[in-house]
Amino acid sequence: MSSAKCLLLPCILLVMCSLMLEFREVMATQYTVGDSIGWGLGHDMETWAAQFKFQVGDELYFPYPAGQHSVLLVTEEDYKTCNREKPVASDNGMGDMAMTLISPQTYYFICGIPGHCEQGLRLKIVVEHEAPSPPQDGPVGNDAPVALTPPAQSGSNYSPPYYNQYNAFRRNSSPKIYVSIAASTAMATFSILAPAVLL
Repeated sequence: MSSAKCLLLPCILLVMCSLMLEFREVMATQYTVGDSIGWGLGHDMETWAAQFKFQVGDELYFPYPAGQHSVLLVTEEDYKTCNREKPVASDNGMGDMAMTLISPQTYYFICGIPGHCEQGLRLKIVVEHEAPSPPQDGPVGNDAPVALTPPAQSGSNYSPPYYNQYNAFRRNSSPKIYVSIAASTAMATFSILAPAVLL
């Protein structure tokens, strides 16, 4: 029996190490834009963003009362000029919406209420680091993206690189942690093998 425990111990350690690595790779963070103040006037959004290192898979949550503001995902040019006319995506002023950062690039957000962007309600997010993508099945339940599409651009094939069906605004829900099949298998194996070693 003692030799069986000696053989199981390395297996359990291997499972635990792979499990820890797997969780480190699949964790994503939900950031509340503007912290306790939220998405609104009177808060320096650029300073807020500068304190974080955003990664692919992280989520931005824009808290504000419906109708008081809006969040538009725009191009760099429209960000610089506060142009609200042709957003890439919009939350339609619904309030309390979230968006997942799906690729390593710079995202530009402005408020769609006239005058708000000019007063500083805009945000530039730089995503520099790659992280694993979410499961192929995508989010479930009320985490499903809200069907918001960019306005049609007449006479062009306007399609910024960061827009696709998985990068739409959606209702905020609790932060998500995606667990891969490998992590699930490792957890199940550990829960079966651990009692055998302890006996």
